[in-house]
Amino acid sequence: MRGFAIAEQPLPAIIINGKDRSPGRIFTLIHELAHVVIGQSAIENDVEPGDAIPAPQRRIERFCNSVAAAVLMPADALLENPIVMAKQRAKTQWLDEEIAAVARQFGVSRIALLVRLVEIGRATQGLLQAKRREYERQREEADEKEAGGFAPYQYQVLGHIGRGFARLVLQGYNDNRLTLSTASGYLGVQAKWVPTIERAAFGTPA
Repeated sequence: MRGFAIAEQPLPAIIINGKDRSPGRIFTLIHELAHVVIGQSAIENDVEPGDAIPAPQRRIERFCNSVAAAVLMPADALLENPIVMAKQRAKTQWLDEEIAAVARQFGVSRIALLVRLVEIGRATQGLLQAKRREYERQREEADEKEAGGFAPYQYQVLGHIGRGFARLVLQGYNDNRLTLSTASGYLGVQAKWVPTIERAAFGTPA
């Protein structure tokens, strides 16, 4: 799951998968915000929804995708990109390095870029589908290589919240300005993990 939105008023919520890559998280955040704005709760798993979901829901997903794509890749700015400018027709061939270069410039995933290129007539739906299958295969192969190689939990936490913030919270706890419960809440972990995270944050031996 990349993220989901609970569009209930007066307190809607958007949840983003912290393990997703940064460009994907940004796209998902705006996508889910669009769900909140139109008052439709939803789980978002794919930049280009397939036929497995009902047609009305598929239309909503594609609308929210279009909103996110338009925010991150305004048509005028995208068409001014030299690489995109050279692609005058939808059936023009795209090289992988060209897709990657434009995606990096706009801070989006390659698939999100391709969705937008299809919308503005600079790529075909066939290219989008072919690249989606190719990228999924690459991601699966990368996941297999990384299996069992994840960073220890305490370093994952520090990577998410930042070592500086963690040290600030832990210093407050050590100075008795924060309770263990409050400190663990700020760190987003169970209380039993606080000593381990403290060692990792300050670089002391385990």
